Amino acid sequence: MIPPFWQKTALFFKIPFSVTAISVIFAMLVLGNLASKIPIIGTLLVFIVIPTLFLKYAYLTLENVSNGNLTAPTFKDIFQDNDYAIVFKQIFILILLFIPTAKLSEISPALGIAWYFLILFLIPATVMVLSVEQRFTQAVNPILLLSFVQKIGVPYLGLYVFLLIVSGGPTIIMELILPPENSYTDLSTLYRTLNYATNLIS
Repeated sequence: MIPPFWQKTALFFKIPFSVTAISVIFAMLVLGNLASKIPIIGTLLVFIVIPTLFLKYAYLTLENVSNGNLTAPTFKDIFQDNDYAIVFKQIFILILLFIPTAKLSEISPALGIAWYFLILFLIPATVMVLSVEQRFTQAVNPILLLSFVQKIGVPYLGLYVFLLIVSGGPTIIMELILPPENSYTDLSTLYRTLNYATNLIS
């Protein structure tokens, strides 16, 4: 039996900070930066293809962890598994969750912020439900999501805290890598797009 994550918190950052995972992230950034220089096709690659591949990588990582394997998948593994159904379902879930954010922010910035933190709170549950049930409708069912949260209990709050920490990490790293005044707008945008996938890996 594989122990739950709260019994292995010391290993929480083992995969996202491993050489393999960092190499994949860096490769995605380089590909995105190169693709951003190509008109039209580059935009498609930056905002659709590369984030999709990264989400695939995130779910491969999740599959490894669920089997008790704490090693990060390689870049090659992304292309060896052609089943992208769960990835596209997760993308639609993200779209569904984030659509109200802009509207709520227009009504009240406080509402927009509150909704954002609620989304972050539910994201781990959506991933768990989608991984188990493999159904989009189940993964956006608020009753089922809250049921998962309730079953996990207090440790879920710990997972939420870790998620908040990791979600801020990529932004800090990006600020350290790029100078304050630069022309890498597309690269920065790509990195923020991939931020969610980094959270999934963690």
